[in-house]
Amino acid sequence: MVEAQAQINVNTPESFKDLLEKSGVANQIAKLLIDLFEKPEKAEDAANFVKTRFEVDTEVNIEELIISMDLVKDENAALQREIEELQKELEALRGSE
Repeated sequence: MVEAQAQINVNTPESFKDLLEKSGVANQIAKLLIDLFEKPEKAEDAANFVKTRFEVDTEVNIEELIISMDLVKDENAALQREIEELQKELEALRGSE
Protein backbone atom coordinates (compact mmCIF):
# COMPACT_ATOMS: atom_id res chain seq x y z
CA MET A 1 0.00 0.00 0.00
CA VAL A 2 2.75 2.38 -0.91
CA GLU A 3 1.29 5.33 -2.74
CA ALA A 4 2.38 8.87 -3.33
CA GLN A 5 0.33 10.82 -0.84
CA ALA A 6 0.55 14.28 0.62
CA GLN A 7 2.46 14.06 3.85
CA ILE A 8 0.41 14.64 6.96
CA ASN A 9 1.97 16.07 10.08
CA VAL A 10 1.39 13.51 12.84
CA ASN A 11 2.76 15.35 15.85
CA THR A 12 -0.40 14.97 17.90
CA PRO A 13 -2.70 12.05 18.69
CA GLU A 14 -5.48 13.85 16.83
CA SER A 15 -3.43 14.22 13.64
CA PHE A 16 -2.37 10.56 13.88
CA LYS A 17 -6.03 9.60 14.25
CA ASP A 18 -6.84 11.68 11.17
CA LEU A 19 -4.07 9.92 9.24
CA LEU A 20 -5.43 6.50 10.21
CA GLU A 21 -8.94 7.51 9.20
CA LYS A 22 -7.97 9.12 5.87
CA SER A 23 -5.77 6.19 4.86
CA GLY A 24 -8.49 3.65 5.68
CA VAL A 25 -6.37 1.90 8.30
CA ALA A 26 -8.86 2.60 11.10
CA ASN A 27 -11.67 1.10 9.03
CA GLN A 28 -9.61 -2.00 8.20
CA ILE A 29 -8.69 -2.52 11.86
CA ALA A 30 -12.32 -2.15 12.91
CA LYS A 31 -13.40 -4.73 10.31
CA LEU A 32 -10.65 -7.09 11.44
CA LEU A 33 -11.70 -6.85 15.09
CA ILE A 34 -15.36 -7.38 14.21
CA ASP A 35 -14.44 -10.44 12.10
CA LEU A 36 -12.37 -11.80 14.96
CA PHE A 37 -15.26 -11.28 17.39
CA GLU A 38 -17.91 -12.75 15.07
CA LYS A 39 -15.83 -15.77 14.06
CA PRO A 40 -17.80 -18.87 15.19
CA GLU A 41 -14.60 -20.65 16.16
CA LYS A 42 -12.45 -18.25 18.09
CA ALA A 43 -8.89 -17.93 16.87
CA GLU A 44 -6.42 -19.48 19.28
CA ASP A 45 -3.78 -16.99 18.26
CA ALA A 46 -5.21 -13.52 17.67
CA ALA A 47 -1.82 -12.20 16.49
CA ASN A 48 -1.62 -14.93 13.85
CA PHE A 49 -5.19 -14.12 12.78
CA VAL A 50 -4.15 -10.48 12.27
CA LYS A 51 -0.98 -11.44 10.38
CA THR A 52 -2.93 -13.78 8.12
CA ARG A 53 -5.67 -11.21 7.53
CA PHE A 54 -3.23 -8.48 6.56
CA GLU A 55 -0.93 -10.93 4.80
CA VAL A 56 2.06 -9.80 6.82
CA ASP A 57 5.31 -11.32 5.62
CA THR A 58 7.26 -12.10 8.76
CA GLU A 59 10.26 -13.15 6.69
CA VAL A 60 11.01 -9.68 5.32
CA ASN A 61 14.68 -9.30 4.56
CA ILE A 62 15.61 -6.00 6.16
CA GLU A 63 19.03 -5.92 4.50
CA GLU A 64 17.45 -6.14 1.03
CA LEU A 65 15.02 -3.36 1.92
CA ILE A 66 17.85 -1.12 3.14
CA ILE A 67 19.87 -1.74 -0.03
CA SER A 68 16.80 -1.07 -2.16
CA MET A 69 16.06 2.13 -0.26
CA ASP A 70 19.65 3.32 -0.69
CA LEU A 71 19.46 2.67 -4.44
CA VAL A 72 16.19 4.59 -4.69
CA LYS A 73 17.68 7.47 -2.70
CA ASP A 74 20.69 7.59 -5.03
CA GLU A 75 18.45 7.51 -8.10
CA ASN A 76 16.27 10.25 -6.63
CA ALA A 77 19.31 12.44 -5.94
CA ALA A 78 20.54 11.96 -9.52
CA LEU A 79 17.12 12.87 -10.89
CA GLN A 80 16.97 15.94 -8.67
CA ARG A 81 20.36 17.07 -10.01
CA GLU A 82 19.15 16.48 -13.56
CA ILE A 83 16.03 18.55 -12.90
CA GLU A 84 18.16 21.40 -11.55
CA GLU A 85 20.44 21.26 -14.61
CA LEU A 86 17.49 21.25 -17.00
CA GLN A 87 15.90 24.17 -15.18
CA LYS A 88 19.16 26.13 -15.51
CA GLU A 89 19.31 25.31 -19.23
CA LEU A 90 15.71 26.41 -19.65
CA GLU A 91 16.40 29.68 -17.86
CA ALA A 92 19.46 30.26 -20.04
CA LEU A 93 17.45 29.60 -23.18
CA ARG A 94 14.70 31.93 -22.05
CA GLY A 95 17.28 34.61 -21.23
CA SER A 96 18.84 34.43 -24.69
CA GLU A 97 15.56 35.17 -26.46
